Amino acid sequence: MDIWEWVFRTQRELHDAGHERLATLMNDLPGTVLDDANEQVEAMVPEALGLARSLSLPWVEIFLRHWQLQARGGGFAAVPDAVELLEFSHREEHKSCPQSVCTVQDLTIAYAGADGPGFVRERLDVSEETLARIDARWPCFQCISIERALTLLDADRAEEALAAMDEMRREITAAGGSPGEEAGVDAEALLQLGRPQDALERLDALDRRDPERDSTFSRHRRLRRARALLALDRAPEADEALLPYEIALREPAYGLPWAQVAAGLADAGERENSWRLGGAIERLLAVQVERGRAWGGVRLAALHGRLALARGARETAAHALATGRELAELLREPARGAEVLAPLKDALDGDADDAGDELPDSAEALIEALSSEDDPDPEQVAERLAAGARRWPHELALAQERAGALSAMGRDEAAQAVLWAFAEAHPDEPDAWSSAGIAAVGAGDGEAVERAASRLDGERPAYAAWVRGRWAIERGENAQAAALAEQGLAADPGSDGLRWMWLHAASETGDWAAVRDRVAELLPEAREEEAEGLRWSRLMAATALGDWATVRATAAEVGMELPDGDGPVDVDIAPVTLVFGPRDEVAAVRTGPVTARVVGIARDGEQRAGAVVLFDPFPLDEPEEDLPLRLRAREVLVPSAVDAYPFDAIDPGDDAWIAFRDRLHEEGWMLNSYVYPDEHGPDDGRTGLYGMLAVPEATDAAAAHARLRELAAGLPEPFFAPVLADAAGEAGAAEEQRAAARELGLLPD
Repeated sequence: MDIWEWVFRTQRELHDAGHERLATLMNDLPGTVLDDANEQVEAMVPEALGLARSLSLPWVEIFLRHWQLQARGGGFAAVPDAVELLEFSHREEHKSCPQSVCTVQDLTIAYAGADGPGFVRERLDVSEETLARIDARWPCFQCISIERALTLLDADRAEEALAAMDEMRREITAAGGSPGEEAGVDAEALLQLGRPQDALERLDALDRRDPERDSTFSRHRRLRRARALLALDRAPEADEALLPYEIALREPAYGLPWAQVAAGLADAGERENSWRLGGAIERLLAVQVERGRAWGGVRLAALHGRLALARGARETAAHALATGRELAELLREPARGAEVLAPLKDALDGDADDAGDELPDSAEALIEALSSEDDPDPEQVAERLAAGARRWPHELALAQERAGALSAMGRDEAAQAVLWAFAEAHPDEPDAWSSAGIAAVGAGDGEAVERAASRLDGERPAYAAWVRGRWAIERGENAQAAALAEQGLAADPGSDGLRWMWLHAASETGDWAAVRDRVAELLPEAREEEAEGLRWSRLMAATALGDWATVRATAAEVGMELPDGDGPVDVDIAPVTLVFGPRDEVAAVRTGPVTARVVGIARDGEQRAGAVVLFDPFPLDEPEEDLPLRLRAREVLVPSAVDAYPFDAIDPGDDAWIAFRDRLHEEGWMLNSYVYPDEHGPDDGRTGLYGMLAVPEATDAAAAHARLRELAAGLPEPFFAPVLADAAGEAGAAEEQRAAARELGLLPD
């Protein structure tokens, strides 16, 4: 059975059975993976798995877990899950699932990410056994063939890998199929063989065949293109071809090739070998460590250390070597990792540590000198502060400044270690334990947080409350944070830190009266940049409390003009997107400083159409030109009061459709419409429309259906809303509409 035929059929069956949410998640998941939106994948899969298991659908579970593993990208962290899924999918009752073959690929990817050369034998065995028993027309034949070729590359058998890719294409074509999108594996083989021009020509051919889609395939090709151009001494073109860093950071498999190109560009003088490049590579290396990508991580650590030494950052190079050694121990042959790291070790052994030369006379003078620099290099700052700490080991300010510099370079764990080591060496210094506790919050180490807070309980109870409160906020326990802030303020009523923490906690819990009070306390003494945020907090509190006079007065203070009046503010300002959670966003129209009315109508799940929602005023991300702001929804002030029904129609033309929609709006209805994609639209070439109608709850379904039929009769093309007809008790009319819609190709047979 073809995989996608099964997927589409399963989605239709789920939809028809009323399980639209699971059908939607199945539909969205593969595209989300191919877009490298891995955080979204991790948000989607638990919900989808819960739905599949509640319906006892193990085949769907296999599908979901396969795509989750695809997003994780391999590594020792993924190997146990890949092994377990392979076993689960090949049980007698599951092995007929089309996606079960793909779990073989999941295992090979997990092995490749962990230690590609170390698992060559296992990867070849499982790939070749699978290829021998599947049809070349299946999509998985290409996937498994590519994994076999990549394994040959890890075994330094590039010529065989080229031959394997050619054979794959011949077999697919001979079976009547067409090779799908590729990432340029044979270009990788050509690069390995020292033939960058041939690799570039192969990548050009693949890009011409798949020119539009930006996906994981095209991104791998871009990385290979950049490496080929670099090998051809065409550094400016390589720089232009290189993936944006934020994309490389979110997909572990991109980390090493991105860093290799970036390092080559630095060597060629096309990019600066600066602390910023080091910080970027540090974050890529942290992902390799997190995922257990040992072989890629060792090579990335060696490259990171080499660049660090070249810019005089000895401590960074030593850290890279230590990280690389830890990863090398995970390899099947640790000596292979030691060999890669040997040049870095030798260079460090021969490199003098002169960061302590010419230090000023005191720790205070060192900090002052470093802070007076116009454009400080945090890497060099950290080097100098480390030398200063060796000379003045009892100066907390040096440890704090050094931790800040390390964090700026992406080394958060090292920053925490510096502060924690200082606290343990100075057990009677409360400020040290406070700094260590806050660092532990950032590291997610609850045990260390409590240990630090316990040291502060006697002498500095307000500090202890501050540390515990920050940890409560980190875990989303904002009510506990508010209680801790109140407790701390009893010991130190003047603590601005605790008052700000209380403000945050009260806002998160929706205690708007407390927010109003905290703002009143903080605003008179706040700096201007703080005052702006406080005014917006007051706007949220006043809106939630219905204090419209304060809303209007405060809006004027932040430069926002509102209509005069005494009641709620309700004016159409601009379209926005309200974000209620991962994969839960709705279209809305901003109606006030911190309110919006939802205009998106949900097909399934919670219905919010028409609801008035309080939102955080600051966008969740950098606004994109011509796109609505994405704003975090905080609280529904006026709930939705509509009943929603799906519809299908033939496009009657813009003028007729707009007039129809406007008439519905005049009568208090809402309508969202979309154009059917070509492959799912009408069979006669006309344009199909589908979407949702929202009818006020107070409107009887029978009356709504009768009114809709009157309005739709004026359209020059058919309009169908059989679900509304069912709700109106008109089963015959509903069936007539479904039959007519099926005949036009708007509904599946």
